[in-house]
Amino acid sequence: MLRLVSDFFLAPFRNLYISGPAALGFWQGADPESICAQLTGTSESVWHHPDAAPECFSLIDRRFEAYRSLLIAGLYMVVVYRVASDTWTRYFVVRPFLRDLRIAVGCEGIVSEIKKKQTKDA
Repeated sequence: MLRLVSDFFLAPFRNLYISGPAALGFWQGADPESICAQLTGTSESVWHHPDAAPECFSLIDRRFEAYRSLLIAGLYMVVVYRVASDTWTRYFVVRPFLRDLRIAVGCEGIVSEIKKKQTKDA
């Protein structure tokens, strides 16, 4: 199940890696043999041999994994930032504001009177 979810979310990024612009470090839709030739500095004809295909795909997968690691680290940093930012906002901005608003409106007095009345009745 985890593999299915991982494939679902990573498939667009894998497509970007293979088909994205070369200026950003992607391969512009090049053939696997062409990619492997550029990665290893060998001739493209070396990679056309059927026995070389698994190694070629392994090279491409390793290179994609490096981009994937960068993507996951970036997403992790964004999530941590958002959680910290929202926590800060909630406890140091919204909470004091609501407290001051209750005091200004007079809700604190009403709440304390209700509590006094409840303890008196009990």
